Amino acid sequence: MATFPNAKCEYCGIELKGVINDYGNTWVCRDCKIENDIHRTNLSILHAVAGDKVIVTDETVENGYSCDSQQVKELIDIGYEYTVKSINIGRSSSRLVLEEFPNKTFNAVNFIRCENQ
Repeated sequence: MATFPNAKCEYCGIELKGVINDYGNTWVCRDCKIENDIHRTNLSILHAVAGDKVIVTDETVENGYSCDSQQVKELIDIGYEYTVKSINIGRSSSRLVLEEFPNKTFNAVNFIRCENQ
């Protein structure tokens, strides 16, 4: 399967640093996603780029498979901000790497972007 590193926003064309998309070389950046979102807010991890801050909440820690949840419970502090190194957008699941754990991958469903971005 081919991957497409450093995807570009399909609306504004900016390079999405640290975003690897398994099924195309375009994605939507967070600004364009918010602009086109009826709720005008989007904390989805799927629109994070390298350098963004993310957290795990009491709700998101239980998301995903039990092995994903267990890994997060063992390594991640709930409510603490972590920095995205890269994210791989897959068809049925997405994985991310954090600057603080460069040799580990995490299921993206356990994280949300911080509100101050």
